[in-house]
Parts: sequence; C-alpha cells; structure tokens
Amino acid sequence: MSLLYGEAPPRPTRPVSDALYEIIESNGIEAAKDRYGRMMEAEKETYDLSEQHLNSLGYYYLGRREVETAIELFKLNVQSHPQSPNAYDSLGEAYAAAGKREDAIESYRRVLDLSPGHAGATKMLETLLSDE
Repeated sequence: MSLLYGEAPPRPTRPVSDALYEIIESNGIEAAKDRYGRMMEAEKETYDLSEQHLNSLGYYYLGRREVETAIELFKLNVQSHPQSPNAYDSLGEAYAAAGKREDAIESYRRVLDLSPGHAGATKMLETLLSDE
C-alpha cells in the first residue's frame, strides 16, 4: 500500500523468536535475555518484537518441557507487554507447569485485572485455589 501512495515501503523485519532461538540453543537463556534487551533498545527496526513471537517461542520450550526457559521467555513478554492478558496467561501456565503455584495464581489474577471475566484464567484460578 505504501508504494501506491508514493511512500517508501516498510523494511522487512526478522521475527525476534528466530534470533532468540539461535541464541538460546547456542548460549542459553541468559544470553538471549541480554540480547533481547539490546534489541529493544537499538534494533526495533530490524526485529519484529511483537508479543506473539515471544509467546510462540515460550510455548515451544514449554512443549519441550524446558519449563524454566519458557518461564524466562514469558517473563520477558510480560515486561515488554505489561497490558497484555495473554502474556500473563502464558506465564501463569508455565508457572503452573513448573509447580510454582503462588506465582501462577499471581499471574492469573493479573489476567483478570486486565481482562475481567477471562474464562481461562478464572478456571485456572479455581483449580489452583482448590488445591489449597
């Protein structure tokens, strides 16, 4: 559409998940977190830093049962997108998978703060609170 209006088209960006995956696999999650911070500061034009990319990568690691890596990725997503109920929901799911009940409860409560009546968070909170 930009070309039709005589504007320069936006430059293509690389999904942040691709870059972080490579870093995690070669140097670990801490190196990836450090790199992500630099991307957020100085490389927004190069990488697509949207919520769904971190979320997808987090679920990839959750599916591989690398729960701590998933938690760290979901925490990055929450930090970058603090108004996203989805980011907190994913973090809550990872905390629950890790057996971190109190952290999961806190995450799901935050989902409900941002999105009152969120059915998934309500159900998870009921389950987590009934385990007391």
